Amino acid sequence: MAKISTEGWPVQILPTKSSHNFPISLAGHMVLIFKDDAGREFQINAGPASASYPWGELDLRDIGAPLKNRYNVVDGSPVDAAWRGSTKIDFGGRDAADIWDILLQHAQNIHDADFIYNAVKRNSNSVVGALLDVVGIDVRDFLPDPRGVMLGGYVGKRAPLDFDYSLTGTDAGDFLRGRKGAQEFSGMRGSDTLFGGFGQDRLFGNAGRDLLRGGDGRDLLLGGTGDDTLRGGAQNDDLQGGRGDDLGIGGPGDDRILGDAGDDRLMGKDGRDRVEGGTGTDRIKGGIGSDLLKGGADDDRVSGQSGNDRLYGGAGADTLQGGDGEDRLHGGTGNDSLSGGADDDLFDGGGGDDTLLGGGGDDRMSGDGGDDLLRGGAGDDTLQGGAGADRLVGGAGADSFVFVDPDDSGFGPDADRIADFTPGEDRIDLAALADGFVFSAAGLTGAGPSVALDEGAAHTRVQVDVDGDGVADMEIVVKDVLGLGADDFIF
Repeated sequence: MAKISTEGWPVQILPTKSSHNFPISLAGHMVLIFKDDAGREFQINAGPASASYPWGELDLRDIGAPLKNRYNVVDGSPVDAAWRGSTKIDFGGRDAADIWDILLQHAQNIHDADFIYNAVKRNSNSVVGALLDVVGIDVRDFLPDPRGVMLGGYVGKRAPLDFDYSLTGTDAGDFLRGRKGAQEFSGMRGSDTLFGGFGQDRLFGNAGRDLLRGGDGRDLLLGGTGDDTLRGGAQNDDLQGGRGDDLGIGGPGDDRILGDAGDDRLMGKDGRDRVEGGTGTDRIKGGIGSDLLKGGADDDRVSGQSGNDRLYGGAGADTLQGGDGEDRLHGGTGNDSLSGGADDDLFDGGGGDDTLLGGGGDDRMSGDGGDDLLRGGAGDDTLQGGAGADRLVGGAGADSFVFVDPDDSGFGPDADRIADFTPGEDRIDLAALADGFVFSAAGLTGAGPSVALDEGAAHTRVQVDVDGDGVADMEIVVKDVLGLGADDFIF
């Protein structure tokens, strides 16, 4: 079975005026050894350009070359085979051959970068540490005690190298972790785990059920075709789930989170986030900040939570919940359910037969098209049903019922119905329909815009003549109320 091991040998680093003479038992070069299924051995080895000088250009040599019987060390002296100490690396069941392919890629990236070899922080040991770190292995987890043999006591064995690079994974399940610099990781077909580092990283999951996590920089996370999990990091990140049923979770920054296709779960968390579901039945939560939340084409659930949020349902029968803060809720074209919170919210049902539920604040509610139900709740609310046969319930507080077009209410079963109307407190606002309305107890005057009342056993039908021809253009039913007066209207 293929395996990857670390090996090392002692090196005497010659002193200079600005360096120290490391005892031969405490300083050494570390290399990575790959042994394939046929028993052949290959190495990745890094060392200084000068064989006898500890400062110079870091040169990563023999990338994937067959292992020599005679080791070439810093001072050029061969090492007795007895010094060869091997520590097998446990990759937790991951295939060693796949990981070796990634290590070779990263070794070439290091080889192409320009570093100064200084024996303490940047040497062969830090290269090996950086190589293993990118695949999720910490050399400190498996090296022997520094007082033991060979691989212990090495300087710089995990110092991260600061440069930009890209890595492409294999078709297996890869683990790639960024450090310093700006990294670009592509996971390929397997179920991959990609972690960003300190820089501005780009993580591409591609096929498979991938886990992508941003780091400290402003990162781009692209899930791909599988059911992926994307988590933002410390900065303003861009998370795009792609196809599949994805989980996207923002971080402390102002994140953009896009679900695309699939039934996604998207959460903004901290910051002023922009979250969009796309196609599919999505569940969207805004988090703490003042967020922009959009459902998409299907039946979505959108929750603003804290902050002054803007919620859009889109097509489909959507459920929008504002939460804390002064929210703006827009249902879209389907039969939507919109509910506010304790603050002053703005509702727009859009097309469809919508249900709008206010909360404790002074809410402004517009049903728009369709046969809508508007409930103001506590507070001094403004309710405008729009076109269709609407039911308007003011609730507690001094509420206003607004009509701006004769088509806002019809006749008979197509008329709007106002419930929970309190004379002397609530008012019916007709001011936008025409100028010069006259309230007439004797019926429509025919001499200009006028309002008359048709009282039944328990309800009142408000007849409204907008064009002044003496014929009602619309009527409004006020349930369980008789004896309305001119003061109950706004003209």
